[in-house]
Amino acid sequence: PVAEHVARGVNNGNFLYSTSETGMLTYATGNGSAGAGTTRQLAWFDRSGKFLSNVGMPVTSTEVALSPDGKRIVQPKSLATGSDLWVFDEQGIESRFTFADGASRSAAWSPDGKLIAFASSRGGTSGDIYQKASNNTGQDELLYKSPVAKTPWGWSPDGRFIVFTSQDTNNQDDLLALPAKPGNGT
Repeated sequence: PVAEHVARGVNNGNFLYSTSETGMLTYATGNGSAGAGTTRQLAWFDRSGKFLSNVGMPVTSTEVALSPDGKRIVQPKSLATGSDLWVFDEQGIESRFTFADGASRSAAWSPDGKLIAFASSRGGTSGDIYQKASNNTGQDELLYKSPVAKTPWGWSPDGRFIVFTSQDTNNQDDLLALPAKPGNGT
């Protein structure tokens, strides 16, 4: 086995792992689902399994996305106004990525690592899809707005689509592909 006792997310039941184009793997361990409020410390390891450093402070979030080059992660941090996304690199530098009231979550890197798509509930929405340059320049760009909750999960390998789930009127998740606009990963 590559890893044993990989934990599941409390909200969606998905296994908590992410991989990069270089083969870097990050995952959370635990028996069963990772419970709400459980604190976790992310860490960098080399390919032999040797501990390199911790990533930021311990957090309760289970949403981690590893960049395609395996050198950065993005994850939400809870704040007084909701949650925002933060980017951490392997040198231990962290930078706040989103600055909106509400919750920003569920980040997904473009295949070239230049953009990050994410969901945000700013303005009282249930989570619309935005993108922003991963080097933290420019503004958040609204890509898709609708009255139902949406969660981006990833990009197609060719960068042509952002794959996301959206709840239908019966609270069932539908899998959709959002065509990429010029500049969002193509």
